[in-house]
Amino acid sequence: MPCRTDYHPNESNNNNNFVDPRPLKNRINNLEAMLCAIFNELEDLNIIGEVMVNAEKNGMVEINDFYQEHKEEDKKRLANELVKFLSKFSEHELKLIKELIKNR
Repeated sequence: MPCRTDYHPNESNNNNNFVDPRPLKNRINNLEAMLCAIFNELEDLNIIGEVMVNAEKNGMVEINDFYQEHKEEDKKRLANELVKFLSKFSEHELKLIKELIKNR
């Protein structure tokens, strides 16, 4: 399947027509989630570097920058969610939670 970077979905539309961006945004979010899942699986298999180099070379697209940026965004988002979640617990409960995680 060829990867096209010159695709413009609104090219054939008249400029006066309203195009709802929500379906496109949902599609982009889904594609990012899929890529993230694939990258994580490749990373777990210790083959992400080789696959990414070949994909960038053969697909003539930059992947690593996207991957690193997405990974940082995920870390920040998850850290914020974790802080919110953990703020619901007392110090004693947090101590127990740490023990549970450690012994898992």
